[in-house]
Amino acid sequence: MKIGLLYGGVSFEREVSIKSSKSIRFGINEYFKKSNLDLELIDIPFDGDCRSGILYSEIKKYEIDLVFNSLHGGDGENGNVQKLLENMGVPFTGSGSEACKKAMNKSITKNICKKNNIPVPNGIVVSDLRQLFNSQGHQKKNLISDKLIVKPIDEGSSADLYIMANNSGLNNPLLKLAEYMLEKYESFLLEEYIEGRELTISILDGIALPIVEIIAKKRFYNYEAKYERGMSEYIVPAKIDFKIQKEIEKYALKLYNLLDCRHYSRIDIRLDDENNVYLLELNTLPGMTGTSLFPMSALEHGIKFQELISILINLAKDE
Repeated sequence: MKIGLLYGGVSFEREVSIKSSKSIRFGINEYFKKSNLDLELIDIPFDGDCRSGILYSEIKKYEIDLVFNSLHGGDGENGNVQKLLENMGVPFTGSGSEACKKAMNKSITKNICKKNNIPVPNGIVVSDLRQLFNSQGHQKKNLISDKLIVKPIDEGSSADLYIMANNSGLNNPLLKLAEYMLEKYESFLLEEYIEGRELTISILDGIALPIVEIIAKKRFYNYEAKYERGMSEYIVPAKIDFKIQKEIEKYALKLYNLLDCRHYSRIDIRLDDENNVYLLELNTLPGMTGTSLFPMSALEHGIKFQELISILINLAKDE
């Protein structure tokens, strides 16, 4: 069998994808020792909607039987690559195109959660400055909460994620930030900031793995804290009450199933000071770097990295 390891791309998360692919390549090579497999590395400069046909040509040229998708962000995670592979009839790791499309859009995911009684932070999609400011540039009152999160609707790895006080005075930094976000993304999410603990739970083939608590040395779990060794501390399993653990597992699995995810995913959580659970987002293509949370959780569950890779390959083969 010929496996195409898809990685790189042109999104903000290119470097993360490259790091993940190195780890995955090691795992696949370990798997090769016991199986009749071959590997082809595919780094594609995708355009906005994959119409370039480069991926199609590469898969045909190398006679790829299965794609291991390690293309984080952009086309690799928003359903475009998945749709192309589905149309080609080529099996691939991770969720299908519709699940990826919904999960990548944090606003869609949040609305699904609200409709199904899954707790999420209060927030709004901002597409016009007039939602936040009056004609004189003064911030409107009663804006969600005292502390705010600003983030893109469809980026990962904490790209352009900001925490700020809700300050309605003059020279409000939110005004300049909102202008920047609208110019770059056309719309963005403005949410209440949940004080408390940072948790994440991984799902492997419909099974909840041990919850990880993240203690970042920076102000929050940003890009540097995620991918540079020593910038965060991880507690696996998280030291939380059994009742809270089961509540998190229930909500995470519910969202995983509502989005029709498959193979694996990771759900980010905030647990406030009163032990209220809030789901933040679902990642259909968790990182596989040396500091990534999904393989960390799997290892605590008793699954070594090369075994994890073989499980994902076999799940894709069986679709």
